[in-house]
Amino acid sequence: MKSLLRFFLIVFIFIALEQSSSAQCPATCTITISTANGNLNGNFNTNGEVVCIIDGTFTGSVNSNGTTTICVSDGATYSGGINTNNTTIINRGNWTSSMNLQTNSSFLNTGTGTVNIAGGINVANNCSFISDNENTVSISGTLGNGNGGTIQINGPANIAGAINVGNNSTTTFGGQTNISGNVTSSGQINFNADATINGTLSNNSGAGITITDAIVTVTGNFINGSNAGLQAGGSCGRINVGESSTNNSNGNVGTNNIQIDICDATADKGPPDYGFDNQSANASNFGDNISYCLCPTLLPITLTKFIAKKEDNNRVAINWQTVWEMDNEYFLIERSVFGTDFNVIAQIFPQKNDQESNTERNYSFVDNLTDNSVSTYSQNSIIYYRLKQVDTNGNFSYSPVVSVRVEKLTSETINVLFLQNEWKFELQNPVQVKVYSSIGVLKGIYDLNQNQHIISASVLPKGMYILHVKDSKTGKITILKTIR
Repeated sequence: MKSLLRFFLIVFIFIALEQSSSAQCPATCTITISTANGNLNGNFNTNGEVVCIIDGTFTGSVNSNGTTTICVSDGATYSGGINTNNTTIINRGNWTSSMNLQTNSSFLNTGTGTVNIAGGINVANNCSFISDNENTVSISGTLGNGNGGTIQINGPANIAGAINVGNNSTTTFGGQTNISGNVTSSGQINFNADATINGTLSNNSGAGITITDAIVTVTGNFINGSNAGLQAGGSCGRINVGESSTNNSNGNVGTNNIQIDICDATADKGPPDYGFDNQSANASNFGDNISYCLCPTLLPITLTKFIAKKEDNNRVAINWQTVWEMDNEYFLIERSVFGTDFNVIAQIFPQKNDQESNTERNYSFVDNLTDNSVSTYSQNSIIYYRLKQVDTNGNFSYSPVVSVRVEKLTSETINVLFLQNEWKFELQNPVQVKVYSSIGVLKGIYDLNQNQHIISASVLPKGMYILHVKDSKTGKITILKTIR
C-alpha cells in the first residue's frame, strides 16, 4: 500500500513540475493571445485583465485603462503597440516594442526573456524596467528614466542612443555596457561592470555616479557638476576620459574613501587638480583614496572585440580591438580543438602609445592551422580560440571563447627527437624555430637547415616549452610542445 501511495505521489509531483515548467503565464489569464486563437494582430482595451501571449508574434496593441498584467511566454514575441497605466509586464519571450512606462507600471524581463527594441524606452512616475537575467538588452533609441523611476539591467547592454536619468531616479548596469550617445544624469547611475560611453558623460548638480570594481571609458568629455558625487564601490573604480574632464565647484570625488581612479592622460595628477583638466577654484570635497590610472584589481585593457573568421586555404583570421590599455605586457592567442584544453599559438606585444592610453587599437593574427594538434581532425571540425592578456605585474585575464568551423586539414610532418639536452630536427627545408616558455615568454630564435639541425636545450630551465617552427619556403608554421 505504501509503495502504491509513493508511486502516485511521484506521478503527481512529476505532473505538477511539468505543468509549472510549461505554464509561462498565470493560470488566471482572462485574455489569451495565440496562433490557435487567431488574434495575434488584435487590438485590446483592458482594465483589470490578465493578458497572456503564449506563442507566435503579437503585432496588435494593448491599451491599458487600469490595472493590467501582460505576460509573454517563452517562445512568444511582443512586437505590437503598448499603452501602460498601472500595468505589470512579465517577459519570458522576446520583447521588441518601444514603451513608455507610466503611472506605477513595471516591466520585468526574466527567465529566458530577451529585449531587442528598435526604438526607445522611457520610465517615469515611479515606474521600473528590470532585466534580471544575463541576456543582452539591446535598445536602438533613447533610454530615459525620470521622476522616481528605476532601471536595472543585470546582463550586458547595448544602447544605440542617449541616456537621460532624471531627479530621484536610479539606473544600474550590471553587465558590460556599450552606449552610443551622451549620458546625462540628475539622479543616480551605478556601473557594476565595464562600460564604454561613446559621447559625453554629464553628472549634473546633486547627481551621483558609483563605479564598482569596473572601468567606465568616456570617449568624450566628463563633467562632474556642482554638489555632484563621483565615487567607487567594491575595492576600486576607474573612469577613463578621452577628451576634457571637469570638476565643478563643491564637486564630491571619492568621499567614501574607496579607491576612485581618475584616468585622464592630459590632466595633472594629484592636488590641486586631482586628475581633472578643469578644476573649479571653489572648494571641492576629495577623499583620501584617489589614484591616477592605477586600479590594481582592474584589468589593464578594455577589450571591445575578439573574433575568428575562416579565410581561403583553411586559414583563420583572428582580430581583436581595445579602447583602453595601461600596463599591458603582451597577448597570447590560445587554440583548442575540443574547447577545453588550450595551447598557445602566438604571442603578440601591445602597440605602444603611452600618451594616449584610451586610443583605439586593432590587432590581427592569421592561424595557418599547420601543426599536428589540428591536422588530423575530420572535415568540418570546430576550432576554438581565446585571448589571454598578461599585464606587467604578471596578472592575466581571458577573453570569451570564440569558434570557427574549418574543413579537413593537412600538414607536412616535421620530425623532432627531443632529448634531455638537445633537440634534433629532421628537415627537408630550412626553418626558423621560436622557443617559448609555457607562459609565452620568448626564450630563443634558431635558424636551422640540413647541416645545422640541432638546438642545445641544456641552458633552458626544466619545464614545458612551445616551439613555433616556420618553413622558410612555404611559410607554414608548425607548433610543437615538449617538456624538458
